[in-house]
Amino acid sequence: MEVPFSELTARLEKELYRLHYNEQTIRYYRSMWRRVATFLESEKTARFTEEAGLRFLEREYNFLELEKTGKLTQSIINVFRVVRMLGDFQQHGCILRRYYKQRKLLQSKTFEERLHHYVIHCEMKEYSKVTQNHYRKIAEKFLSFLESKGVRNCADISARDLNDYINTLLGYSYKTVEQQLCALRSFLRYLHSNQLHPQDLTETIPSIKARKQNRIPSVWTPDHVTKLLEAIDRGNPAGKRDYAMILLVARLGLRTIDLKRLKLENLNWQENRISLIQSKTSRELRTCRFCQMSAGRSLTISRMAVLR
Repeated sequence: MEVPFSELTARLEKELYRLHYNEQTIRYYRSMWRRVATFLESEKTARFTEEAGLRFLEREYNFLELEKTGKLTQSIINVFRVVRMLGDFQQHGCILRRYYKQRKLLQSKTFEERLHHYVIHCEMKEYSKVTQNHYRKIAEKFLSFLESKGVRNCADISARDLNDYINTLLGYSYKTVEQQLCALRSFLRYLHSNQLHPQDLTETIPSIKARKQNRIPSVWTPDHVTKLLEAIDRGNPAGKRDYAMILLVARLGLRTIDLKRLKLENLNWQENRISLIQSKTSRELRTCRFCQMSAGRSLTISRMAVLR
């Protein structure tokens, strides 16, 4: 958005009102914008850039040095958020969710109803509660982004809108971007399969390839597992607990969330089994009788040795 700073802040203020920011917060933003405007005037420019914003922070607050030494105060951090918001709004034309603390994101009844029906769709697909909640949040953020771009109907979503939204994810970790895009594909498939959009827009979403060096090895040899277990001090209750937890993961392939929620009633001592409802799938899982690792065989850290 290449516009003079005065116009940039006027548009941003209008968006703040649309999102129901309170008047006190908006007054604070105005006061900081005036300081930034004065700084831009000193540099003889009428346009804001992220580089100019950083120069403002450095001149007014010695920002880089304080950040390096970990001495930033909350008031300076708040100013930094104002500068970042200006930069993000200039680039994307919307207020990104990292600045938005209110729970209600959507202003359109149409999009609220669409989100509600999408949640029902996810429930019918029998996604786990965690996945349902994640998909709902991402769909809500995406619809809120569309609102800020003036899109009022799901049938009007374009590939350009998707590209603009994906650009707001720049700077996030690979895993975060991957999760966002996965949820976005689910929502777009829902729209197309229910005749709410004429095109399958999932084809326009780029695939993100993981770097091999970022992957955690999925296969450990029995020797590696043995060395890990031998490194645990079982001379105290905490060590015994850790030893038991790692055994459950390594030998039975329990997910960490299921291990965390494991209770005594899940242990069937008579049958030498563990029974539980999986957090991810909401399905019952029963382990086979506790088994020993076979010598000379690689151990895959997954749902091996588990009866579903």
